[in-house]
Amino acid sequence: MNRKKLQIIALVALGLLMAGLIPLTVFLTGGRDISDFTQTDKLVFGVFLALELCVVTAMLLLANKIGKANLAARPELAPPKLSPTERIIRRRSILLQVLAGVLALLAYFLGAVAGKALGEPLRARGLLLSLCMLAAVPLLGLLSWLIGRGRAERLRRMNVEQLQSWIQSHREQAESVAESKLRLLGRLRRASDAYAVLITLLGLAGAFFAGAALRTDLALPVLLAAMITDLGVTRFRFPTPQTVLQESGSLLDEEDFPTIYALSRKAARAYGRKTPLRIALTADCNAGIGWVNQTDLLRLGATLLSLFSEEELYTVLLHEFGHGGNERARRETDYATWMENARDRHFLSLFSRFLFRLPDDSYELHYALYRYAAAIGEETRADRTMGELGDRRIAASALLKLQYEELYRYEEEAADHPDCPDLESLIRSRVSGRIQELRSAFRERAEFYNACIRREIQPRSASHPIQRLRLEALGVKDYALVEERSSEAYRQEAEKAVALAEKRLLDNSDPEDYRGYHDKLLRTVEAWEQAGRPLEEAAYPDTVGALKELGRLSEAMELCDRAIRELPEDASTAYALYMRGCWLLHRWDASGLELIYRAIDNNSNYLDEGLEQIGSFCCLSGSEEELQRYRELAPQLLQREKDVFSQIGELKKGDRLSGETLPPALEEKLLRGLRELDQGRFDAVYLLHKQITPDFSTSPMVLRYRPEVSAEAREELYHRVFLLLDAISDWQFSLFEYESVKMLKIEEIPGSLFYSGSRNA
Repeated sequence: MNRKKLQIIALVALGLLMAGLIPLTVFLTGGRDISDFTQTDKLVFGVFLALELCVVTAMLLLANKIGKANLAARPELAPPKLSPTERIIRRRSILLQVLAGVLALLAYFLGAVAGKALGEPLRARGLLLSLCMLAAVPLLGLLSWLIGRGRAERLRRMNVEQLQSWIQSHREQAESVAESKLRLLGRLRRASDAYAVLITLLGLAGAFFAGAALRTDLALPVLLAAMITDLGVTRFRFPTPQTVLQESGSLLDEEDFPTIYALSRKAARAYGRKTPLRIALTADCNAGIGWVNQTDLLRLGATLLSLFSEEELYTVLLHEFGHGGNERARRETDYATWMENARDRHFLSLFSRFLFRLPDDSYELHYALYRYAAAIGEETRADRTMGELGDRRIAASALLKLQYEELYRYEEEAADHPDCPDLESLIRSRVSGRIQELRSAFRERAEFYNACIRREIQPRSASHPIQRLRLEALGVKDYALVEERSSEAYRQEAEKAVALAEKRLLDNSDPEDYRGYHDKLLRTVEAWEQAGRPLEEAAYPDTVGALKELGRLSEAMELCDRAIRELPEDASTAYALYMRGCWLLHRWDASGLELIYRAIDNNSNYLDEGLEQIGSFCCLSGSEEELQRYRELAPQLLQREKDVFSQIGELKKGDRLSGETLPPALEEKLLRGLRELDQGRFDAVYLLHKQITPDFSTSPMVLRYRPEVSAEAREELYHRVFLLLDAISDWQFSLFEYESVKMLKIEEIPGSLFYSGSRNA
């Protein structure tokens, strides 16, 4: 008999032992209540508790060992590897759960002592009082859930234009709104903590009164009391683990980068800050600041260090440290971060979300509104102090470089680039290679970029003021980069940072994975070329995507042009219209706007991305007339998406579902496509009819794979079927995997089976 079977037998035996100890203990104690226990009974009961604890511990350890063995045998099912911070958070969560259990047990024994001391009045009412305490918690949870659901429903019922106006109103008086929201967030946080304390006390009270009843048959109330105590206790918060510092990027050692650290400390001293400082290196052209407990954490991009002079970096650091003055805002940011990362890291998370829906949803909503209202004001204040404590011309030069880099990246989306056959060349092209390209762009495109800055329009959703307003706040009217004056030590450290960023990117990536991905792209393009470069409505999007990834964007656009010319304008050409439209916009050609609008009309899948592309172009190019048109059309399109098209991508209880009947030609086309893709991998394919409105419906297709099909093969199959359906213009389909909707039992719907294995249903 192998080890796994022995472990399973041992686990079952331990479970039987755990259950058998209860009647054995009752037999040995004569079934007497705790208040009537003799000394021998008390000894037996103590041994019973100790044995039960040992058996439960052994079962947990054995179950964990069996689970790990199963995961080792099937690595595709293994959960993602936890980071050090995630492991600490998990250990803290377990510690809180143990603490909750210990507190509940102590409350139970204190209740037993009190029941024995106070006598019959407390004993008689103990069970009733315990159940009342415990019943109050689900009632509170139901109330919280109903109120939270009602608020969410009210927001959902608002039409898009009303919702946008309501959100934008928080910026009309940003300073006062931000301050009032900050006060409200403090009250909500304290109320949530008080609510958690109340839940904890109710759980402990339930355990206490269960103990006061002095009965041995109250296992269920005691268990419920422990669980409720856990729901409250696990809301208590620990400080952020220091390991976050190591995971915030590649930390730089001060011994290796003394000049950059000295410059950072100088900027911190300008604000009177004396807290510990660490610098994390990223590869991009950006800077940011965060706080881990009492440590300032600067994030500096290697590209920024290489492109910015020593003086320009100092002004950027002044800006970042200018964000650190509002302790109240930092406190709320820490709480929001905890809610996002740690609040649900325990086995009762589902019940916790139910119980705390109202306080959590309220906090998340008002925190998002606070960030929206406060963002531009905070950035403006940081810019102001940057100009007051540093040189305005140098600060303006730094801001110009940041905007030049952003505009360069925007144009890069419409440019060909060399193919990178291996990971090392790809990383070099995106770090040191891009730095050289940016330096050339700063010289050659400065005049055009300056014109873009002068005409840019402030987006309504932006978190920063546009650069023109930032430069005006500095009192700078002439846009010009200052002559670079940096010490040799600084230049050497900047070069070292670039090399280090590239090395760490390479160390943290898998060259074989990239090579496999690149080879797959090459095979796609080579097969297309060997076939004579055909235009196939279901296959050309993959070819366009492969050409784009290989840097051959011009050829990809030529194929899109062919699709637009030669295919009927319907769902099959929406992809070509969208890709061609984006390419034109990133080349500053406004004719791309109409192509994207047409793509949205033909396929709602491009609505969100398409509107984002249109809005970005209108603001960056200063196209006021087109922006006004966009702002009039966007709410209408988004409202249509909300009312109708959003329901295409979901299947849920309450949907009006039935079997679907397709026209014979379309049915045969789909069956032929599924047979070609099958290769023994489909277990079944279901096709349904979902009526959304009286005059609009969709046909959900559900793919059920055979158990042995790998995750990679499933992803590829899903993609191929999606392209097959997406190319059909005269019928509305949606696509799902069976595992995501199996609770609906769609196989029981008459006429739902469309294709079974390799035979026509």
